[in-house]
Amino acid sequence: MLGFGIVGPILPQYVLTFNVSYTLAGLVISAFPLARMLFNFPSGILADRIGRRRPLLLGISIVTLGALGCGLAQTIYELILFRFTYGAGTAMFVITANVLIADIAPTNERGKYLSYYQGSFRFGSIFGPAIGGFIADFAGLRVPFFLLAILGAMSVGLTFLLIQDEPRTIHASRSINVGSLLRLLVDRRLIAIEVTQMASFITMSSIRTTMLPLYSVDYLGLSSSEVGTILSIGALISFPTLMMMSNIVDRIQRNQIISLGFIGLATAVFLYPFAQDFTVVLVATIILSVSQILINPSKSAIIGDITTPEVRGLVMGAFRTAGDIGFFIGPAMAGYLTDNVNVHAPFYLVTILCIFSALIAFHALNTKRLSQIDSIT
Repeated sequence: MLGFGIVGPILPQYVLTFNVSYTLAGLVISAFPLARMLFNFPSGILADRIGRRRPLLLGISIVTLGALGCGLAQTIYELILFRFTYGAGTAMFVITANVLIADIAPTNERGKYLSYYQGSFRFGSIFGPAIGGFIADFAGLRVPFFLLAILGAMSVGLTFLLIQDEPRTIHASRSINVGSLLRLLVDRRLIAIEVTQMASFITMSSIRTTMLPLYSVDYLGLSSSEVGTILSIGALISFPTLMMMSNIVDRIQRNQIISLGFIGLATAVFLYPFAQDFTVVLVATIILSVSQILINPSKSAIIGDITTPEVRGLVMGAFRTAGDIGFFIGPAMAGYLTDNVNVHAPFYLVTILCIFSALIAFHALNTKRLSQIDSIT
């Protein structure tokens, strides 16, 4: 997970070395979620039909290839291609990993297990941005991608050695029932969680991934290493929140936690346009990181709560697709608004979106506690 954080703070600056506009820079970043949008459903179906181990290995291998290609890219079109490749591999890896954890976690501790999984991402967010930023400042913007490729190759080896093939079960070969699929798609809880998933990904991709690095460097005069340090500190301080969440996420109604998280996101995003120095950007980023921690485990736990293993991969694919639609929209939207309105416009629009999402989560997901949820089949 460390590798995912390494390229975060330097990617927008790396794209701009190809002498492109903010709009095109946003589209390059959006190639990643576009690939995940296209590969989420196939990855979920694959995990349901052939098991979890092989999609994990294939996904990490594709991520490694994509990272290496991004570092070697000589034109903007090559960068788009390998960024797309990287996204396709990530889709396969992340969905399969989430499904595997939901499979092995006891029902009354699913939120706890998923919080620990989120903790591994948080570990990468803590140390990755600072490492990537310092490497970029002292060795060049391409080098972090090469480090990511090395870490990916190591992960392939570890997965091959440590993850064993699970016994083939009846649901692994079961065909998709169209009627069940339609019931899934119109379930109110699933629609609400997908809408909030999309909103949170719009927020993080437009603000944390795109506008925070660009605004901090181009308008506030911060360096890549300072941006990386801000992201790492924000992730570090949010880590205790994640550990606390692992103990309470299965005891409190999910909707309350998700709504509180979106209120925190709105507060953080609204602060950024008023930042004039390192300190204010840091405070806003800490609030942003902690708020995201409140949201993520609860959303993933809901998916595990309301599905059975037979369709869990498929539903997880739909869930991740909703997020990746947001990830695709976010950078392009932020770039367009910055080019055609002003640099503050993306922050204000996303603030409104977060408030709206808090209301949806509170009202659409508040009808049943964990013990009362009926599984969707």
